[in-house]
Order: sequence, then structure tokens, then C-alpha cells
Amino acid sequence: MLLTCAITVNRIVNRFSGDIANLDISTPVHYHQLIVVTLQLINSLVVVGVMLPVFFVWLVPMAYLNNKLTTKYRVCGRELKRLASNSRSPMFQVSRCSATYVQAHVTLLL
Repeated sequence: MLLTCAITVNRIVNRFSGDIANLDISTPVHYHQLIVVTLQLINSLVVVGVMLPVFFVWLVPMAYLNNKLTTKYRVCGRELKRLASNSRSPMFQVSRCSATYVQAHVTLLL
């Protein structure tokens, strides 16, 4: 019994060590891509700002509007996921056949 447990733990450790090795290899590449894209964005904003300074007048209200809409979307998306998971739950699926069972089960829980 002890040998079986040791073998499973070793397999799990080997699996995690492989995943960590993949992360060690891919993380520097992703950081490099992040730095390159950030510098390209800053460069683009500087060029647009020099050529068309009125762009920054519109940038501030659009950033504020984007922030508000994103916040509302996150709240709505979270609620929709919660409602979807509740509707798939067997406790909330009520049909003609199972209505009495669910009601009886709920009254037993209370």
C-alpha cells in the first residue's frame, strides 16, 4: 500500500516539474513580447500626439467611458455566469415530474 502511494506522488511531482519547466522556458519570451508591445504603443501615442494633438482631448473621455462600460460588463457577466450555473444545478431544474421531489427535498433541508 505504501509503495502505491509513493508511486502516485512521484508521478504527480514529475508532472508538476514538467509544467514548471515549461513556464521557466516560456516566461522570458512573454515578458519580452510585453515590453516590445508596450514600447510600440508608447511610440504610436507619441507620433499621433505630435501629428494630431486634439487626439488627447478625446482620449481622456473615451478612456473614462471604456472603464465604466468594462466595469458594468464584468458585473453583468458575473451575474450571468451565476444564473447559468444555478439553472444547470439539479436543485433548480423543476419540471412536472420533479417539482414535488425538489419541493420535498427543500423542505427536508429547511
